Amino acid sequence: MTTLQASAQNQLRQLVEQIERLEEEKKALAADIRDKYLEAKAVGFDVKALRQVVRLRLLPHDGAWRAAHPARQSEAFHHAFIPRWVTPRSGTSHGA
Repeated sequence: MTTLQASAQNQLRQLVEQIERLEEEKKALAADIRDKYLEAKAVGFDVKALRQVVRLRLLPHDGAWRAAHPARQSEAFHHAFIPRWVTPRSGTSHGA
C-alpha cells in the first residue's frame, strides 16, 4: 500500500467517524425537539399550529412569502400561542 492510499484510507475513516458523530447528535436533537413539542402539548398549545409557526419562521428572511401570506402566518401564530382551553375547538373538551 502506498503512502497515498494510506492517506486516503485515513481521510475516509475520519470522514466516516465524523458523519457517525453528527448522526448521533442529530438523533439527540430530534429527541429534544420531540420533548419540546410534548411539553407544549402538555400546557395546552396546538402542536400542529406550533409546527407551522416554526416552519414559517425558518423561511428565508427576505419577507417575500410572509408579505404574500400575512393572514396565514397570523392564523398560525394565533392557534399556536393561544392555549386550547382559551379557544375551544368544536367537538372537543375545554381541557388540555
